[in-house]
Amino acid sequence: MYQPYPGGADRSAVDRPTPSPVRQAVLVMYVGAALSVIRVIVVLVTKASLKADIASRAARAAVPLTASQINAAETAAIVFSVVVGVIGAGLWIVNARGSADGQKWAQVTGTVLFGLDTLALLIGPGGLGITGGQPVVDRICTAVVWLAGLSAVVLLWQRSSRVFFGRRQA
Repeated sequence: MYQPYPGGADRSAVDRPTPSPVRQAVLVMYVGAALSVIRVIVVLVTKASLKADIASRAARAAVPLTASQINAAETAAIVFSVVVGVIGAGLWIVNARGSADGQKWAQVTGTVLFGLDTLALLIGPGGLGITGGQPVVDRICTAVVWLAGLSAVVLLWQRSSRVFFGRRQA
């Protein structure tokens, strides 16, 4: 029969079941990771409209751009979107695993990342967020990813979730 390590933690407090809001938040985080990947795919599929948007913005600003400059701007925007999307998906997954394990850092990190995403959505650099010049489908994907973050944060800070994370930390 297995004997616990002398002086080890009392497992009865740690082995309690994960509350439903935490399980739902973890599921939402995995959906958020999938949505981040889908958003990368949308960016890649709509790259032709991105090039047209870059050219029209330059024309409106009376800044003449060569075809080479437009291609470079398009490539930079695509690379940026892919890198941010992959990092975002990874952060969703890491945070989901930490939340499922009851790690307090995951609750706090998820909230901070949601706050940063909200700032980027509202006042982020030009061409990003909901008011940016990207195609409508990309803006919709951005809004849906943000809503997933909002859902996860609300679930993570419900009373039973706070008790769960506090108990795991102790």
